[in-house]
Amino acid sequence: MFCDGAERCDPVDGCVEGRRESCDDEEVCTIDRCDEPAGSCTHVPRDLDDDGDVDMFCEGGADCDDADPTVSSGNDEACGNRRDDDCDGAVDEDGCTLAAR
Repeated sequence: MFCDGAERCDPVDGCVEGRRESCDDEEVCTIDRCDEPAGSCTHVPRDLDDDGDVDMFCEGGADCDDADPTVSSGNDEACGNRRDDDCDGAVDEDGCTLAAR
């Protein structure tokens, strides 16, 4: 198995687990995973709240609140909630949409 490492058989100890594959690319802006079916590691841009917008502290990212999936640079600004819903630096600006109920 790729992710678990190759087992080795020892005449005394029997089968021993192999060394686990490290997929850590030492880049804080990626989520690193071992993909067993593909036999490789994946490194996807960090988006901790799963809103489709990469954290603003990472290259190419514009998500100003990666702990809140309702805040993203791809969202429309909602009126009256005193938040920057669309990550443009302005709160409740002109042209905002009605706040969700």
